Amino acid sequence: MAKYKIISIGILFVVLLIPRIYRLEQMPPHLSNDEISIAYDAYSMAFSGRDEHNIPLPISFLSNGIYKAPLYSYMLAPIVFGMGNNNTAARMPSVLSGIITILGIFVLTRKFFANKTIAWFTAGALMISPWHIVVSRMVLESNLALMFVIWGLVLFFRNKRTLSALFFGLSMYAYHTEWILVPIIGIFLAYRYKAKIFILMLLLMMIPLGWDYWSHVGSGSRANTEVIWKDPIIEAEIRKQNGFMGKGVSLISAITINYFQYTNPGRLFGSGLGLFRDPFPFQQGLFVIIMIVPMTYGIRFITTYIKNKYLWFFVIWFLASTGIAALTTRGNHIRDLVAILPYVMLLGIGINIIFRKSKTVFVIFLILTLGEFGFFNAIYQNYYPKVIAESYQGYRPIAEFIENNYTSYDQFVIDDRFGNINQYIGVPHLYIAFYNRLGPGLLQWRSAGGNFGKINVRSIHWDMNKPDRRSIYIVGVGNSPGSEVKENLILEKGITDLAGNPAFEIWKLRE
Repeated sequence: MAKYKIISIGILFVVLLIPRIYRLEQMPPHLSNDEISIAYDAYSMAFSGRDEHNIPLPISFLSNGIYKAPLYSYMLAPIVFGMGNNNTAARMPSVLSGIITILGIFVLTRKFFANKTIAWFTAGALMISPWHIVVSRMVLESNLALMFVIWGLVLFFRNKRTLSALFFGLSMYAYHTEWILVPIIGIFLAYRYKAKIFILMLLLMMIPLGWDYWSHVGSGSRANTEVIWKDPIIEAEIRKQNGFMGKGVSLISAITINYFQYTNPGRLFGSGLGLFRDPFPFQQGLFVIIMIVPMTYGIRFITTYIKNKYLWFFVIWFLASTGIAALTTRGNHIRDLVAILPYVMLLGIGINIIFRKSKTVFVIFLILTLGEFGFFNAIYQNYYPKVIAESYQGYRPIAEFIENNYTSYDQFVIDDRFGNINQYIGVPHLYIAFYNRLGPGLLQWRSAGGNFGKINVRSIHWDMNKPDRRSIYIVGVGNSPGSEVKENLILEKGITDLAGNPAFEIWKLRE
């Protein structure tokens, strides 16, 4: 019986992992600006030991003018070295982190609940969470940080305190949310369990981060530029208030509103992923809608199932993980990813209650859950890339065109804007350098304005810049040349997006 149970669990595990690896090269359709920056820095580090800006072994990577946590690029470097420059390689650390996190959640919740069944249901809730699937298919530092912090907890509660401090410390090098979360959790763990060596090691690992931040990163750090009080609207509202008390109340009010927006049930089960723009008929929450039932049970009976000595930890984690995200502006499902731990714990408890109450009801619940889960994956794989094609348009097709025609032209002039009205800003130099495996030195020593080799990245203004015969011009469809200029040009190639709509145009001067 035990043998068949293990086989059944193995089959279920494989089936549920398919959404994380199926068509990984094609979905999402492109790497975003932030993702390609991480991927290129990894490639540059792998082959030169320096980042895009010629800095050797940086603690923070200057990404699109904002400093980023370094760990993802460092872990990706050997993968890119072995697998090459492609989307699958770039996403592999996140995919593996997601899988390892599922295992860590199982081990951790088994410790918290002393109940293997609840632990299985908790891990299962994480496996079928659209939230976790989407982040596990992207080049996201927050997903990597989640894996390290979960296993830091596992190791701590297994009395491997030195190794636990290492994992907690690494999570801070993976994403900025952990800069606040880990010290909070670390202090409570050290105080409650008298773990002096643990907190000492943690503090030692924080020193390079602190030195890097205060010495030269400072105001350029993403951790410092996206705090809520830097939001123009909120900043203006705070300035209107008189006195310290009034400004403080205004700030606290903004943070509180932000906090409840993160924990809003409509976000959790309705539209929290923000995959589509309204009025698209299908929006997806962080969890499938049916999960609202076990979540309700979990909230009601959490104190019944969790061991008392771990309850305080659950409350602190829940408040801190979402509270830190609420301190930032332009909140999204990436900032509060660490909050997924208490959420899936509640779901694990609730699913176990349904299972114990009635096997028939549980089977119905399971069928509905898997049906909704399958529907989400169908929408995500088939409709999502087409609906968001215009805004989620990378420069990989341009990189392929340049690679195939590099010897045919003296210069490739590329507009760094795209969209049907040029509303988006891109980083074409990174796409070209990454996918075409250009020598890292080209970007490290490039001149101002993005010039390197035959590549010239700048804003193209047809009425101001006269085309020349030595160059070919690549623009977004929103920057198509006007009729007067077009008379002297030939459209070499048009590139469509995944929805079949025009995306880029490649022009050259008539002979």
